[in-house]
Amino acid sequence: MPPPSFVRPDGNVVVIVLLFVCELYGLQQVRWVSRAFSREKAIKRFLDIYDEGVKQPGNADKGDLDRGTAAWSRERIGMRLDGDQRGGYRVVMISDGPEFDRCKAEGAC
Repeated sequence: MPPPSFVRPDGNVVVIVLLFVCELYGLQQVRWVSRAFSREKAIKRFLDIYDEGVKQPGNADKGDLDRGTAAWSRERIGMRLDGDQRGGYRVVMISDGPEFDRCKAEGAC
């Protein structure tokens, strides 16, 4: 994973944002990574974010909430719960641009 494009401390939370810019098509992916949580708090945070997310496009059409994954394929948005090397868990949200797959296939991002 590349170095963060943006890191901002906000109280006891650190917001990490990764921007993937394609040489041919411009900005094609944004990843937001939460601070590390305990397993229980990470699951709660994941479900809170999911509940907020379903207000617009509705329930995810891919993934498995019990396994910490959800995706809205038409909107090209996904989220997952990732474990880190220190035993913590982070919520990762990913939003792909319309040319992300093409850019990736062409090796331009």
